[in-house]
Amino acid sequence: NTKTYDGTNTAAAKPTYNSTDVQTGDTLTVSETYDDKNAGTNKTLTANYVINDGNGGKNYNVTTQTATGTIDKAALTVAANNDAKIYDKTAYAGGKGVTYTGLVNGETGSDLGGSLTYGGTSQGTTEVGTYTITPGGLTSTNYTITFRDGTLTIKPAAITDPGYIAAVQNAQQNAGGNI
Repeated sequence: NTKTYDGTNTAAAKPTYNSTDVQTGDTLTVSETYDDKNAGTNKTLTANYVINDGNGGKNYNVTTQTATGTIDKAALTVAANNDAKIYDKTAYAGGKGVTYTGLVNGETGSDLGGSLTYGGTSQGTTEVGTYTITPGGLTSTNYTITFRDGTLTIKPAAITDPGYIAAVQNAQQNAGGNI
């Protein structure tokens, strides 16, 4: 029995049984669970059953066998969010958060190990241009994590010198608006 991590200990396949051993009118419902929900190999599987025979299941002797199974890691993408700023001579540090794609069963980034870090060409840069924001640092026993870069764009600062603006406006008026 093998499944991909889904945040539960429920097995993907149901155990088999000899249906001719169940008398007409009685029902047997079977399921199988792993010893825990986490990814791994050689995990103990336990058969679970409910007998509906009008006597609380006491009309049957049920023998179960143990088995082992595997829970494979689920795929998870951690993508750095894009960011933008205006040139201000301040070195860029960190990032603007990340987006998770592939978390299961209500899990969040806090269910991951490690600490979110940022790298890439964006770190420490001050100049106008486009740079990469590279996330990293997160770990998990239940997910295979793929990190995706985001983009930092540093845009030129606007010149707001009132004397310069007035000079440009005067030049435009004198040139007939062709500047």
